[in-house]
Amino acid sequence: MSLNRAEREQTRLELQHNLKLSGWSDERLAAALGVQVERVREALAVATPDPADVWLVRDALDAAVRAAGLEPGAYSRLTEENRASAQRWFGIRPENEVTALVRRSVAGDRSADAV
Repeated sequence: MSLNRAEREQTRLELQHNLKLSGWSDERLAAALGVQVERVREALAVATPDPADVWLVRDALDAAVRAAGLEPGAYSRLTEENRASAQRWFGIRPENEVTALVRRSVAGDRSADAV
């Protein structure tokens, strides 16, 4: 599943929208996922990133938006219907694994706030 230029731009806008909804920074996202911030930035730009990183960021953003009590914006190409193909082609991480990383980060924030 390769995206043409217009699809990459649309996906970039969708990811940016959900980043804004989440209230998270790219640095916070990288820390929660245990990856370098540059990988997150490349995935958010959808320029020449690893497709698995784009899915990783997508799933993390969805979890972060839900943790904020909101509903994530829809994706035109990074859909649930395309997930199985992405798993076969790119070896993306399971969504529940990514969600667990985000929840741990949110729980850590709440613990720090309580102190």
